[in-house]
Amino acid sequence: MNTQREEKEKKRKKEEKEEEKEEKKEEKKKKKEKKKLDKEKSLLTLPAIIIMLVSIILYILVYIVEKQDQEHIILHNFLLNAANVLMAVSIGSLVIEFYGFIDYMKNRIREVLLGDDYIKVLSDDKKKELKMKLDKHLYYPNATIRKDDLFYFVQEEITPLLQDYFYKEYIISIDLEFEEKYIKKKITKKMVLQNLDKQKEIILDDIIKLNLKKIPELPDEEQFKVLTFKLDNQTYSYTTDRDENNEDPYSLYDHVITVKHNNICFKENATLLVEYETRSLKEDCYFSTRLNKPCHHYCIHMNYDQNKVDMYAQGFGFMDHGNNDRKEMRTVLNGKVIRFTDWILPGDGTIFMFKEKKNHASCID
Repeated sequence: MNTQREEKEKKRKKEEKEEEKEEKKEEKKKKKEKKKLDKEKSLLTLPAIIIMLVSIILYILVYIVEKQDQEHIILHNFLLNAANVLMAVSIGSLVIEFYGFIDYMKNRIREVLLGDDYIKVLSDDKKKELKMKLDKHLYYPNATIRKDDLFYFVQEEITPLLQDYFYKEYIISIDLEFEEKYIKKKITKKMVLQNLDKQKEIILDDIIKLNLKKIPELPDEEQFKVLTFKLDNQTYSYTTDRDENNEDPYSLYDHVITVKHNNICFKENATLLVEYETRSLKEDCYFSTRLNKPCHHYCIHMNYDQNKVDMYAQGFGFMDHGNNDRKEMRTVLNGKVIRFTDWILPGDGTIFMFKEKKNHASCID
């Protein structure tokens, strides 16, 4: 499966390079044609202007000669006729050039409208307005769209994801251990972040956000602590907020842990490594994850002693159904692995339920 994924990735990159090469070739061709056309225009316009200047000089000579006596009548007539002919030729050339310029402008306007150059000068609001109009004509050309319809939901909720970064890889490893009183979990997350707009800096989201049930007899640092926080192998400072869970009064978890950073930004790609440790009561025999951004390759590995622990694992949301070629779910020697090798969406996730084998009264039964 990994070989197929690598081949698919290589093929995709090769196609992208070919498309980029074709775009550059087409752009170079347009520039060359424009340069050639400008040169041809200058070759036609310059002689016409020179001829017009010559005719004006002749008109001046005609005026001077006309002030002299009648002996110069022949020269006068000759200069006048020559000036008229040259002026007619120059005006005719400029008129032809003018109509050629009109055709040129028509073609340029057509190229601009059919190309994407003009989009670059639009404001973000105008771009969004234009996109919404195009989408409406494309998907609902004859329908009346209300504000609560699917169309507006996609525009306002789904489309903004393209302006943010996504996970090229999201790899999670959990070491599960049953202690005497508690369940200990060491969670390691490696996330390869990718920004589509390489010229724009993006602020990293909160590092960790999780729900837990407060254990009064256990110090805060033993119930939850961060072991590692690195971005591109560089360690950064962070703060940990512990708040009461007021959003859901019926939830098993009464506290929310949020680990924040100090406005860390990145441009193109970055690799985020986070390790933290939690302890929970043995009744809390669940572990779940939910993505907050699109992800291209997702893998979670739950490590545990299969002689001591029973484990049930499942994906949910978009991850729970789809093409089996991109979904892998298996039991290995040291635990369970769930892997998705293609795009999954925000809100998708996995859930694990577990119990000690000596205790049959658990959430799995």
